[in-house]
Amino acid sequence: MSTRRSQQKIRYKNQYIAYELLNHPKARYLKLAVGIGGKITVTKPKWVKQATVETFIREKQPWITERTESLAKKYGTNENLAIEDRAHFLRYKERAERFCEEKVSYWNRKNKFSYNMIRVKQLRASWGICSSNRNITFNYKIIFLPKREADKLIVHELCHLKEMNHSKRFWDLVEKTLHESR
Repeated sequence: MSTRRSQQKIRYKNQYIAYELLNHPKARYLKLAVGIGGKITVTKPKWVKQATVETFIREKQPWITERTESLAKKYGTNENLAIEDRAHFLRYKERAERFCEEKVSYWNRKNKFSYNMIRVKQLRASWGICSSNRNITFNYKIIFLPKREADKLIVHELCHLKEMNHSKRFWDLVEKTLHESR
């Protein structure tokens, strides 16, 4: 039982909408996601027909447009954000490692967060991960984000070293750290 992926496109109002279709064996309903960089992903159960998927996308087009514009406003429109191949990751990995090490060092000067190691990976579903053994992993695409958003991500993961949750105390620490270090 594995998920099958395929690249698809449909015509809508004189334009094409490209999307990745995931045929997931455990999916129970249609699911639509718009990622940073504008990548559209539709997950479907095996019993849903392609015509139903296309109708679903057309009906959701206003939401897709709104979501794409919202993400572009927050994260920018760098086309590198939408690329997901291994060669792209390998090309930018070292640059991303240097960037993350410099940023962690900068944000850590005043706060002295204690961590084990910093890593950069090609993460599919997140920008950063802080493990309970104090390792921090960042998505290599952080280098393509606007400076302000990259800084927020770095601080977010550093603050997890003191608060391993998303409680009010955690968010207060994030705000305090961002405010103090600027």
